[in-house]
Amino acid sequence: MNRTATSPPNARCTLVIAAAGYGKTETLHRWLRGHRASWHSAVVPDLGDEDVAVLDDLPAVPAAELRAFVERAAPKTRLMLVSRLPLPGLAAVPGLRMIGPADLALPPARVAAILREQYGVHDANLARRVHGLTAGWPALVHLTGARLVTAAPTPAELLPASIAGPGTAPFGFVETEVLAPFEPGTRRLLRAIAHLGPVSAGLCRALGVDSPEPALDLLLRTGLLVPTHNTAARPHDDPRWAPTYRLVPLVAEVVRTRWPLSEAKRHRLLRDAAGWYERMRMIGAAVTARRHAADHSGFLRVLREHGREGIAEGSAAAVGDAIRSLPPASRDRELRLLLGQALTVTGHFDEALATFAADADRLDAGLAWRLGTVHYLRARPHAAIETFERVELPEVEGVDEAMLHASHALARWMIGDLVRSGELSERALAVAGRGDDTAAAAMAHTALAMHATLSGDPVANAEHYERALGLAERAGDVVQVSRVRANRAGLLLNEGSYPEALAEALAAAALAETCDAMAVLPVALCNAGEALTLLGRIEEASDLFGYAVSLYQRLGSAKVAYPLLGLADIHHWRGQHQLARAAYEEAVRIAEPTGDLQALVPALSGLALVLCRDDPGTAERLATRAATMATGRRAARALIVRGWVAVLSGDLECAAGMAGEAADLARRHRDKPAVAQALELHAAIDPAQAAHALAEAATTWQVTGATLHVDRLRAMRGRLPDSNAADRIEGRAAAERLRGAGIRLISPLAPEPPQVSISTLGRFEVVVNGVTLPPSAWQSRKARDLLRILLSRRGRMTGREEIAESLWPGEDSGRVGHRLSVALSVLRSVLDPDRRAATDHFIRASPGAVALDTSRVTIDVEDFLEEAEHGLRLGKHGRAVLAGVERHYTGDFLEDEPYEEWAVATRELARATYLRVVRALARLAVEARDVDEAIRWLLRILDLSPYDEQPHLDLVRVLSDGGRHGEARRAYQRYTAAMRAIGVAPSRPPAAGDRARPDGAGP
Repeated sequence: MNRTATSPPNARCTLVIAAAGYGKTETLHRWLRGHRASWHSAVVPDLGDEDVAVLDDLPAVPAAELRAFVERAAPKTRLMLVSRLPLPGLAAVPGLRMIGPADLALPPARVAAILREQYGVHDANLARRVHGLTAGWPALVHLTGARLVTAAPTPAELLPASIAGPGTAPFGFVETEVLAPFEPGTRRLLRAIAHLGPVSAGLCRALGVDSPEPALDLLLRTGLLVPTHNTAARPHDDPRWAPTYRLVPLVAEVVRTRWPLSEAKRHRLLRDAAGWYERMRMIGAAVTARRHAADHSGFLRVLREHGREGIAEGSAAAVGDAIRSLPPASRDRELRLLLGQALTVTGHFDEALATFAADADRLDAGLAWRLGTVHYLRARPHAAIETFERVELPEVEGVDEAMLHASHALARWMIGDLVRSGELSERALAVAGRGDDTAAAAMAHTALAMHATLSGDPVANAEHYERALGLAERAGDVVQVSRVRANRAGLLLNEGSYPEALAEALAAAALAETCDAMAVLPVALCNAGEALTLLGRIEEASDLFGYAVSLYQRLGSAKVAYPLLGLADIHHWRGQHQLARAAYEEAVRIAEPTGDLQALVPALSGLALVLCRDDPGTAERLATRAATMATGRRAARALIVRGWVAVLSGDLECAAGMAGEAADLARRHRDKPAVAQALELHAAIDPAQAAHALAEAATTWQVTGATLHVDRLRAMRGRLPDSNAADRIEGRAAAERLRGAGIRLISPLAPEPPQVSISTLGRFEVVVNGVTLPPSAWQSRKARDLLRILLSRRGRMTGREEIAESLWPGEDSGRVGHRLSVALSVLRSVLDPDRRAATDHFIRASPGAVALDTSRVTIDVEDFLEEAEHGLRLGKHGRAVLAGVERHYTGDFLEDEPYEEWAVATRELARATYLRVVRALARLAVEARDVDEAIRWLLRILDLSPYDEQPHLDLVRVLSDGGRHGEARRAYQRYTAAMRAIGVAPSRPPAAGDRARPDGAGP
């Protein structure tokens, strides 16, 4: 069960257990929309004939009474029992379904979206920390978001105390709602484990706690304890292996404050725990415990003896933090290499490079593979290759040399060098085998698997990933396990196994999150996003791609091109032509200088598809270039795009050749998606075979679970001239599902022309079936005004009385009701003159309210707001998108109705969003040192908001820095005049070199 599910479980009895604030009731309300449900706060003697009976927030109930209640309920009634604490006596109930905290917690991407959309927190790294501190506990996420709005910026190590210190809302919530129900024995256990890392029954017993299992089980079932993954790669036959858990960090912060230990007791507790962690080979936990116990020599010993093992087990952050706590002068080469590797894993690439630089004059294999890996992870393969090739290898090669060859092979893979990638991968495996190092062998098999994608050998690809995973698990290398699983998700995507790919990618992402493998996490997110897109879960996919963009931006990695491609594909299928074009162009711009063909080829292909109608010549050049560069699986898909471009130009012979060649490659690579795409292209080439080709393509897509493409092809088949009634009905249903998912593009080339398009920014204009309506088309001005009012409500239902008062102010409501009905009828006939659609297709009406269905109409203000938010989310990579968005703002919303109150809210929203866009463009221009552009945008801000102080000062600063001192002096004079006009004392002129802060704003 997932909290994003929209329907309740089918079990006869469902038990929902979690502490306060996990969203139990809210989740049930979402599940039960449309169901006949009764809600009760206690066990009731009798139930009616409702579909579902909910007993919400149950207190402790005797087991016999609870069982009797379940037995009395009618067989058809599903029961849902909700409680903050486990309810006894239900284990034997047949068909019982358990829903717990793990099912209700918010995933990282959703936490990031909530913080961004509801609290204005756009920092992906901060969003990750919030998820880590709250474990996705919904109430804690929202309380933390609200706290971040008002709290001053805080260093990472002080963030828990800043968020959940005494007097804060999170502290009060945890103290009164979460901790209060627990018995003294459980509180004593909480008091101890609040100071520790991973905990288990074995650790508790080692610390002198008798029979800790019941209390640990209670804390786990209520959501105060959550599972860790630091033992995920340990063999289950290892006698030391046992599941471990951690206290939700914000809860631990409150417990430590509410029930503190003396320093002596805390140090003794930590030292005892550290000894147990060492015996269990939990290196990161041991290092952290000894460091917090002020045991300097102890944590230094553990670092030297087991530091590399600690990084592999998923404790890179703990290892890095421990070494960082040492004075730089006391870090020798061994510790610097460990620190640099830990920083690389956790995504602190600049700091890693600076750390490695201290030993750059002694570049051996151990330093080279670590240093080159940073360049590779930033999608700078040529810099990585140059580093690898500078090393003089010894006659006898060891583990570091094996890692060097494998890393070099991956960089060659990135630039499409088939021969060298294969040679280096084989050499890495041979050297790792001689050294009997399982982690190095796992890396070599990963390189061989990726080489197999270039050579087009799917069998070898799968076999090498399987071996790599087994070896990484045997080595206890959680970081490699997460990486291999993320890559295997990519293999499953290529084969068209989308549900399996999603499961593998989400597992990899969860593992990467818990072990801070920041280089792996966005890869897994991109693969999960691609699977979700094809499975028709577009909004979830968009969230993941957006999260991956922000992560790659923080890493400073050119691999940001990959999630941009995912977003571009979504925009493409949604018919958002300009957004798709901007994202593909941005991906090309990022990937081209690095030579990363894995991103460049699909970016060129996608851009060719988007441009093929407006600029067929450029589209042909792009498609040809992509097909020429593509290798392996990507070759088939590049050929298909080239075929579509040829179809549009009328060269069906060329298109047929491309389709045939692509189909051959796809079959050879076991690439079911490319097989289906080739069939769809054949349907466009040969209309006589279109029905058969589309049906076969749909069947092929259906095997993969790609509902988006299945529905596309069914909609296309239903529109064929020779389609039968069943095909047409199925096609209409499929088209409706696509519209519901926001998909406007049916064919890769031909966007569905919107039947109704409305311009509201500046001049009001309505276009129906491609024809602009003249004033005479409106039989009634009131019908035209009614549409404007509904547009201002942005799809929300609006009461008939409110609308009537706006149209006929002061008149009797009984008299104007009929007039409103007439106006609605006129409006429907204007929007659908041929009456081809259902009455409620454009206008939804109930006895009391009316709304415009904005999903079935193209409205410029809605497109503008959506595109603006997208561009702002892209941060420094969104400059081109934002420039296009700015051009689309052709005037204020319904500016010919300046005095109508009903238009004010949407007008102000659009205007404020436009200002945010211009401010962001000014900031990006300043950062890019583009003086003319910065001046242009700052002047535009002042046109709109002439008394805002900061843009005045920023303009003076930018002009001064650009050497335009006369203009700067005049700008300062305009600023002082504006401030005096409103009675504000002007600030002094900015000093040369001060950093401009365009309106203090950012996206």
